[in-house]
Amino acid sequence: MAESPDTSIETSVGPQDLLESMAVPVFLVSDSGHILYVNPAGEQLLGTGARSLLRRPIRNFLSGDSPVLAMLHRVGRRGSSAVEYGIRLTGPGMAPRIVDARASPCDDAQRQIVLTLHARSVAQSIGGHRLGQLSAARSATGFAETLTHEIRNPLSGIRGAAQLLETAVGPSDRELTRLICDETDRIGKLLARFDTFVDGGTVPTAPVNVHVVLDRVFMLAKNGFAKHAKFTREYDPSIPMVPGDRDRLVQAFLNLVKNAAEVNPAGPLRLVTGIRHGLRVQTGTAAHRGLPVYVAIEDSGPGIPEDLRQHLFEPFVTTKAGGRGLGLSLVARVIEDHGGVVEVADARAGPGTRFTVYLPAAKALADRAADPAPAEMTP
Repeated sequence: MAESPDTSIETSVGPQDLLESMAVPVFLVSDSGHILYVNPAGEQLLGTGARSLLRRPIRNFLSGDSPVLAMLHRVGRRGSSAVEYGIRLTGPGMAPRIVDARASPCDDAQRQIVLTLHARSVAQSIGGHRLGQLSAARSATGFAETLTHEIRNPLSGIRGAAQLLETAVGPSDRELTRLICDETDRIGKLLARFDTFVDGGTVPTAPVNVHVVLDRVFMLAKNGFAKHAKFTREYDPSIPMVPGDRDRLVQAFLNLVKNAAEVNPAGPLRLVTGIRHGLRVQTGTAAHRGLPVYVAIEDSGPGIPEDLRQHLFEPFVTTKAGGRGLGLSLVARVIEDHGGVVEVADARAGPGTRFTVYLPAAKALADRAADPAPAEMTP
C-alpha cells in the first residue's frame, strides 16, 4: 500500500534560494542576448557582480567567437534544448577554462533561455573521453606498428628455415618442423589481430544502417558467447544512417556486447538507439561536430571503478581475470576513425555499466541540419 505524502512538512526554501546556493553558474538570457538573471556562481565565473551584468548583453563578457553565443542563437531560433561539451570559455574578466554548456528554452512567450555552464572534468565529460580514446587509439596504433614490424619479419624467416629443414630430415623429425611451421602460423594470426589498430587509410563513408549492424551483432552474440543473456532491444526507427564501414562497426559493437555479456552471462543486456538533438563535441582545437546518433549498450554487472574508467580504452587495461585488454582499445580505434566518441556511465536502471557510442549522421542529413552563421545579438 502506497504511503501518503506528509503534508505537515514545510520548507522556507524557495526557487530563488536554490539557485543562489548552486555551485553551477546559471544565467537567464533574453531573446536579444541580455542577461536577466545570474546566480552568485555565474558572477564569480564572469568576474563581476550582478549589478554590472544584469540587462547587459552576454556577448560583452565573452569572446566574440564564443560557441556559447552561437549556441544561444541556435536554441532561441529552434526552441529546443542543446548541450555542447568541451567548450573553451574565454572573456575579458575570466581566465580561459573548459566547460560543458547546456541551454534550454524557459519562457515560450518571451523566448527566454536558461544557460548553465558546468566545470568540465576531463575524466568524466564526453570531450575528455574522446581525448582519452584518441590517445589510447594512437597508443594502440604505435604499439601495433612496432610489434608487427619487429616480430613478423624474423617470423617469416623462421618458417622458411623450418620448411627447408623439413625436406632434409627423416619422417620422425618432420613432426617437429611441422610444429615450428604451425606455431609460426599461429603467431602470425595473433599479429594480424594487432593490425586492427594500425591506420589503414580512410574509413569508407557509405551510409550504414545502425540497426542492421546491431541485428548482426545480436545474432552473433545470441548464437555464441551470449546465448544465456536476456536481451532487450529498444530501437528508434527514426534514426538516420551513419557514414562508415559496416564490418568495422560490427566489430566494435560486438566487442562492447561481449564485454557486457561477460560481466553477467545470464543477466539482462540492453541495446538502445536514438537521436540526441543538439549534442556537439569538440573535434579539434576549435571546431565542434554534431553527433546526433547514439547506440547504448547497458549491462547488469557490478560496474566499473571510477578510477579505472579514464584508462579503459588503453591497451592491456582490463577488469576481467585472464582478459587481454584489447577489446576496448579496438572500440576506441574504430569509433575514433568514424568521427565518434564513447561515453562510459553507470547503468540507468539498477547496477551495471552503460557504454554509449555517439556517431555523426550521414552527410546528406548533416548538410540539411547545418546551422547558418549566428546572427549578431542586439545590444
